[in-house]
Amino acid sequence: MFTVGLICGGPSAERGISLNSARSVLDHLQGSHISVRAFFVDIYLDFYAIATEQLYSNTPSDFDFKLSSVGTKLDTEMLKNTLLQCDMVLPVIHGSFGEDGRLAGLFEQWGVPFVGNSSQASARAYQKDRAQLHLATNKMPTLPYFSIQRENCQSKDLMDFWSTYVNDKAVLKPACGGSSIDVYVVDNTNTLFEHIQDMLDRHEIILLQPFYRGTELTITVLENPQGDLIALPATATRILGDEDSIFTYRAKYLPSYSTHNHTPAPLEVSYLKAVSAAVKKIFKLFGLRDCARFDGWYDEEQGFICNDINPMSGLEESSFFFKQAACCGLSHAAVLSLLLRRACIRQNITPPKSLTNSSDRVNKTSIPVIFGGASTERQVSVMSGRNVWLKLMQSTTYQPIAFFLDRNQQIWELPYTLALHHTVEEIEADLETYQNISAPIRSYIHELGDQLGTFLPYRPFQKTLKPQSLSQFVAQCSSRFPFVFLALHGGIGEDGTIQKLLTQADISFNGSLSEASYLCMNKYATRTRLRDSNISHVHCPKQFIWHVQNLSEKGIASVKSLWSDLCQETGYNGPFIIKPMRDGCSSGIVRLNCSKDLENYAQMLINAVDSIPANTFFDQPQPVEIDSDVAQLLIEPYILTDVIHIKEQQLSHQHVTGWLELTVVVSEKNGIYQSLTPSITVSESAVLSVEEKFQGGTGINLTPPPSELVDSTDLTHIKDIIIQVAQALGIQQYARIDIFFNTSTREILVIEANSLPALTPSTVLFQQALCEKPAYKPLAFLEKLISDRLVEVGVS
Repeated sequence: MFTVGLICGGPSAERGISLNSARSVLDHLQGSHISVRAFFVDIYLDFYAIATEQLYSNTPSDFDFKLSSVGTKLDTEMLKNTLLQCDMVLPVIHGSFGEDGRLAGLFEQWGVPFVGNSSQASARAYQKDRAQLHLATNKMPTLPYFSIQRENCQSKDLMDFWSTYVNDKAVLKPACGGSSIDVYVVDNTNTLFEHIQDMLDRHEIILLQPFYRGTELTITVLENPQGDLIALPATATRILGDEDSIFTYRAKYLPSYSTHNHTPAPLEVSYLKAVSAAVKKIFKLFGLRDCARFDGWYDEEQGFICNDINPMSGLEESSFFFKQAACCGLSHAAVLSLLLRRACIRQNITPPKSLTNSSDRVNKTSIPVIFGGASTERQVSVMSGRNVWLKLMQSTTYQPIAFFLDRNQQIWELPYTLALHHTVEEIEADLETYQNISAPIRSYIHELGDQLGTFLPYRPFQKTLKPQSLSQFVAQCSSRFPFVFLALHGGIGEDGTIQKLLTQADISFNGSLSEASYLCMNKYATRTRLRDSNISHVHCPKQFIWHVQNLSEKGIASVKSLWSDLCQETGYNGPFIIKPMRDGCSSGIVRLNCSKDLENYAQMLINAVDSIPANTFFDQPQPVEIDSDVAQLLIEPYILTDVIHIKEQQLSHQHVTGWLELTVVVSEKNGIYQSLTPSITVSESAVLSVEEKFQGGTGINLTPPPSELVDSTDLTHIKDIIIQVAQALGIQQYARIDIFFNTSTREILVIEANSLPALTPSTVLFQQALCEKPAYKPLAFLEKLISDRLVEVGVS
């Protein structure tokens, strides 16, 4: 068995992305020939051996406050000996300590074989001002830059640079750090100096460059097993809406349609080849090896202008690296196998057997995985569906097929590369583009695939993409597939519509049947059912239904008296929380403190905005997507919870009301219910955002809850009541129930029940399943959802 030591974490703001990368590598690297040992580096640069199960956490803050109990701290000698026991080490630490070469320096000192760049090459490439100087010295095109430190932050040289090179806008960014964290656009010197003073508290050196308007490109370069350099097809990032904005952290990693990434970039073949030649030249110039990512712009006169070099590319499941490789026909497992094989050959180590084999597809049961849709939860559905599809690729029993439901209720079978897109809108836009790629570019991509060793099943451009109606899809499934995996959230995917169609066609699927799905989707009906069930300790405060039709008929004037009606009907004076009655658990939700807030919300519905801008409502730091066509909105008392913070690996709890927000997964089989271990969900603002719930690297879930917050007696109490709630709602197979629990009164308030819980890479569902005894790993959990239903209909 070939052992890979996987190292993640680190001290930088990119530690959450590092965890995402490690999770993705674990999913696609481990197998019958490879075992993975996980190591976590905390913010103090202490190393811990951790169970691979911890990699499914949402963020390092989920567990780093309890590292002493969930991991084994390794001193220098223990660390050295442990790593030397691995056949190969794969570090996926982004930012400082990882990409700056310090970690590689330890490996080199100890003789530990590892994937990635040498300490010298990493140091040369990582610090942006040094990298720019090295490029310029070697006659490579660069943008002008000025390195700002405390001693020159108000110098005449800085002002001279501004007046000489900045026409209207400039970009400030750390010289050492990620390409999208702590990056600002400034358009005047007052703002410039404000940001400089703030940033110098966190960074020793800041880079100032003029704002560049051009085609923004990202290209990954890697070596094939023979050592040949291959530049994958460039990705062009188009900023939507504001052309003078930059590619921010939110746009890069979070589920919002603020950018469109085109792979390959919409350039002529001659330009793509010129960019390829340029980045390969830079790769050699910096003495890089194995792989690296280059960010910059294409300029018709200068060619590729490199502005940032990443010695370790992100390896999260929809990263540029995997998307560009998929464009050439490589699966995730194939890319990782290639990287590992190259590192082994370079260091005279016998590589493990290949992780991919086309014969693996034989004798597997085909399982369609459907995701997308038109609801405000459609981006979470893309994340869930892609993750299910990718995880099932590692199954020895099932062969997943990606199907996409567009916003017009048409269904498409997706090629590998399109399934890695970020959003529904991005997939829709590229369905036609993918089929109309010119013959020269197709030939260029096929050539790259041949150099990489593409496996035939994923070779691009082999299928014509044709949509089918929902009814046609169901008819196809009845003749081809015994089971459909639903990874849809909200809308027709979760309200019983699709469940009813599949049931009528005798097709099995995951989750509840149509009746329970509808009941869970309707938050008012859910609360009414629970109130009627009279379950002990279940608190059911009154809700107010706002019929939006009144707004369209009577206008904003109809809202004037609404606040007093709301207070009278609920017996509560505020604050309130507003949410769609039949949509997802994070979309359209804000806190309303007063009647003016309600009027502002109403005005946005009248204006048919797509999203509520950040900071519109109380403690709302991020934009909130909203469905302006919603028919009914639910308004209910806002529950003020205790304050939980995790800072510098320390957990603190401030008692306010005794209420805590938890989420609990419940399972059902043959009428027998089981509640999994609850998780405490920690929100950084008034309402738990969609990113905190579902996007890896963001948000905190404490699984299991720390005993000082929720003791074992309370856990048993919560589980017992959740089972009664699931029975009352008629939930089948599995669901996620979001609740508030009062540690003083032991009351439970059910927020909502999700009949198709999110299955994103770091979903709390997987975390809770891993807490069970015996633990269910994510792939095993997904396989069980399928096998249990197939057994019910007599299909093995």
